[in-house]
Amino acid sequence: MSAIIKIFHEAIEVTEQLHWYGLNVDLTPDLGHNGFRLEILWPFHIPITSNQNFEEGDEQDVLGTRYIPLMLYSDQKFLSGQNLRIIGPESNAILVYEIDKGIARLIKATSLKLYYKLYLPENLPVEGEIPFDTLNDFLIS
Repeated sequence: MSAIIKIFHEAIEVTEQLHWYGLNVDLTPDLGHNGFRLEILWPFHIPITSNQNFEEGDEQDVLGTRYIPLMLYSDQKFLSGQNLRIIGPESNAILVYEIDKGIARLIKATSLKLYYKLYLPENLPVEGEIPFDTLNDFLIS
């Protein structure tokens, strides 16, 4: 493995009807590197309200669900074991999304996931997925 990736959310504003969250991604590489590329497949049905420094690709179908590819590029140098926030408030990449009751039901019913692939120089890609029900706090009955 060439890096540890931690993906989590932070509540920005919460009302009874609508929640806004910021996506946070921390990267801890095993070795020092000069830059990275992160590709995220974002579920089409989850609205993004703020997107800073991502390039958007053409819509893709993954297991019958529509996704939008989001790419983040950086030439930042970092050291082995250094923990970096590559998406979130302490970085220059921001992604804010909103969830209402209808979207929360869709997430629960379809098990929507966020897929990611991290490219580091001279390493194999690190890829994974995270269920979207862990990326929001909307409680539905």
